[in-house]
Formats: sequence, C-alpha cells, structure tokens
Amino acid sequence: MIYILILTTFLSGVLVSLVVSSFFKRPISNILKKLIDDEIYLAWVKYMIFAIYVVGISSGVNLWQLEKFITPAKDSLSPELTSVRWFFEIYRSIISSLQSLAWLLLVFFIIALIVFVIKKIFTYRRGDQV
Repeated sequence: MIYILILTTFLSGVLVSLVVSSFFKRPISNILKKLIDDEIYLAWVKYMIFAIYVVGISSGVNLWQLEKFITPAKDSLSPELTSVRWFFEIYRSIISSLQSLAWLLLVFFIIALIVFVIKKIFTYRRGDQV
C-alpha cells in the first residue's frame, strides 16, 4: 500500500510540474531570449524546464512525511492509510509542489529583472558616451 502512495505522490508531482512548465515555458523563453542575445538561451530554457521538474517532483514526494507509514514513532502505532489520509497526502503533495515551484519561478524572475535593469543601465550609459 505504501508503494502505491509513493507512486501516487510522485505522479502528482510530475503532473503539477508538467502543468507549470507548460504555462511558463514561453515566458521563460521570451525572457531569456531578451537577456541572452545568443542561441545559447535555448539551453537555459531547457535547464529551467528541467529545474521545474526536479523541484516539483522532489518537493511533491516528501519522504519524511511518508516515512511515518513505514517506521512509526516510539510507543505509537503507524498511521492507517484511510481514504481521508490518501486525499490529505495527495493534497499535501500538490500544494508542496506548487509552493516550491512558485519560489523557484519567483527567484528566476527577480534575477531576470535585475539583469534586465543592469543591461539597460549599461546600454544607456554607452549611448551617452558616444
């Protein structure tokens, strides 16, 4: 039963990552194309999509939480996998994936904004000196 729960949380992390990457692939690509004037931006887009999957799946499958079903705490019984517990664990997996992906994308967009502003400042200064 625990194997099915681990597989289910893994699949929920994959599904959330797939949905998020499909929503953000074009904006990430456009931003990186604007910041990097070379074809190497495509490699960075692929890396960001890979990072979305890694972060989404790894945060969705919380092994520390699932371990309580395998090894219970001292002087207690292991929790039973009821339908309510299944729903709760899958919900936790989806929310954890979304939360981690939101942080990943926030950091990416903040760094991209900083690079964009720095690039504009240097372009403006170079235009004044000519």
